[in-house]
Amino acid sequence: MKEIYFFHYHFLTGGVNTVVKKLIEILKNRYKITIFTSLEMGIEGIQNQLKYENVEVNDFPEIRYIYPENIDKDKFNKLKNKILARLKKNHKENALYWVHNYHLGKNPAFTSAFINFIKKEGVKTILQIHDFPECARWVNYKFLDKYVDHTLYPLSNNIVYSTINKRDFERLRDAGVPEKNLFYLPNSVSLDRENINKKQKKNIRREIFDKLKELIKIKENEYLFLYPTRTIRRKNILEAILVNRLFNKRSNLIVTLGANSKKERKYEETVKKVFNNEKIKGVWAISKHFPDLFPKLMKGSDLLITTSLLEGFGLMYLESKINKQNFFSRKINILEDFENIEEESYYTGIKVYNKKKDFLVDRYESKIDSLKLKKKYKKILLQKVREKINKRIIDYSYLDVDSQKDICLKKNINEIKKLNKGVSSKMLKLTENYKKQGINLDFFSFEKYRKRVKKLVKEVEKENNLNYDNNQKKKIDEKVMKSFLKIKYIRLIFDY
Repeated sequence: MKEIYFFHYHFLTGGVNTVVKKLIEILKNRYKITIFTSLEMGIEGIQNQLKYENVEVNDFPEIRYIYPENIDKDKFNKLKNKILARLKKNHKENALYWVHNYHLGKNPAFTSAFINFIKKEGVKTILQIHDFPECARWVNYKFLDKYVDHTLYPLSNNIVYSTINKRDFERLRDAGVPEKNLFYLPNSVSLDRENINKKQKKNIRREIFDKLKELIKIKENEYLFLYPTRTIRRKNILEAILVNRLFNKRSNLIVTLGANSKKERKYEETVKKVFNNEKIKGVWAISKHFPDLFPKLMKGSDLLITTSLLEGFGLMYLESKINKQNFFSRKINILEDFENIEEESYYTGIKVYNKKKDFLVDRYESKIDSLKLKKKYKKILLQKVREKINKRIIDYSYLDVDSQKDICLKKNINEIKKLNKGVSSKMLKLTENYKKQGINLDFFSFEKYRKRVKKLVKEVEKENNLNYDNNQKKKIDEKVMKSFLKIKYIRLIFDY
């Protein structure tokens, strides 16, 4: 029996874990599957999959997360050599290696060791990219740049880069990865949901309002806007609060979950304080109060909204359609995965008056100065600061978090409503009648996903002609990095 090796730092619940579980379901009957990960970091997310006869886990403690403050050159080299030794010890020539986010800067020793290993051994490899270190993770980028002196993107016939969205496929293609080495593998969703009639929806709404009345003052003729998300910085929760206030009828914003890591606690605390203000209508982290209410909120709300700034996959948009709900979204790149998206489904940003222009420019210039970038690239970013930030009216998301909070809590926001007249009318229209909004659910079905996975594996398995460019420089790396030289990837909110 052929074998597949999956690699990731951990298998806690989350995006990568969800993907690997589905891959196991598809491949478990044709392959012996070994999951290499750090047991210390956690494998709670794949416990059920480990019950299958052909699936096992191999503890690989050396590929856990490591941090810049705990590593020097000597420790890095020792760790890299240990990882190389483990890879060689477990290597089988008939195994296909499938590695997730190997390049993210979570463990540069693993990144370097693994790339060296697959080049030397000619391993048939799928490198699945869910994100990039340059995507608002500049500390990770700096960590990689300090210790990894070779390309993160080796080219050979036996290596395929798999992306979960079109944006990243195009990013790698434009940076120099040939299309024959690229594969677009969007995630799948379960389309199996119970349809409800108007009477059932009315009963669900009554139950939701009964619960909400235990927490806030609310009337049953008020609108319910649901933001199904954790309270993390890139989800841009304060903007959702402002969007709710821009709506011209009485409405309540429901945010489902709190933060899930220490680095998000400060932002969580700020969001929590804003929600506790009497000017703000809604409930933050409702799942803390009613853990089982989420499925009913998904069906019984008037509209799903998202103000997220960065997404690897558009799960919320798909979930809204599965639950026969409309969504309203900030316009971000991930919407490009839905070819027929309707314009009324999104807004391009929230305009506000920039009353701290000099302060903001200084903050952005200081941040750019701290980045591990060549001077010519810093100049590009500084020019974009002048174009985007040094203006009388700017996008709310470019403000620092304290300024965002102050605007959310303003007693009178009429001037902001005037600047964003179309937002409320779009939201109202979306609450009236269900629309497909240009989303083709069938494209993201599990059956379509199964076919794509089998095609990808077949393509990698058949390639035996190795042709590594051993003189390959970091040209692809540099072009990838340059694609992130935009203010949206260095917003101040990401450092809060």
